[in-house]
Amino acid sequence: MEEIPQITVDITIGEEKFTRNINEDLMADPNNLDECLGKQAALYAYYSMRLQQATAMKDQAQFELDKTTNLAIQTARVTFIGSNTRITDKQVMAIVDTEPAVLLARQEYLNANKQRDQLYSLVRALEHKKDAVLAIAYRRRSEIDAMMHNTVKSRVPKSGIEEDA
Repeated sequence: MEEIPQITVDITIGEEKFTRNINEDLMADPNNLDECLGKQAALYAYYSMRLQQATAMKDQAQFELDKTTNLAIQTARVTFIGSNTRITDKQVMAIVDTEPAVLLARQEYLNANKQRDQLYSLVRALEHKKDAVLAIAYRRRSEIDAMMHNTVKSRVPKSGIEEDA
């Protein structure tokens, strides 16, 4: 099997930045399912909490972008009303889209959205990992049950009556 490249994420939530190699978190060790299942709940809770924080940051950035954009629209309209110049909505938006404050707010929103999307993907990957670990555990249990069933069958003759040894 081809080796999976190392995946590192850099996520900033508020003032806190964390960098993490997520391969260990996402890889399931079929030889140590107990540890894998034990860590799974903690990892899922950790990344889900981070996802909620990132979602709140994205929502805040969206609010700031909307507020900054609306303020820039009002300023542009007031400027043109005072000069008795007619201006279309398209012209207003062309002015607003070049305002440094709007550009900065848009960039902060895009960054917050990227962080949120990365964490969303991680949480989904952990859900897939859980399903994979449970499938491996179920398959192993089925194999053990089949071996046990075959062992019991081999000791009982086809007549169903056990012979005295």
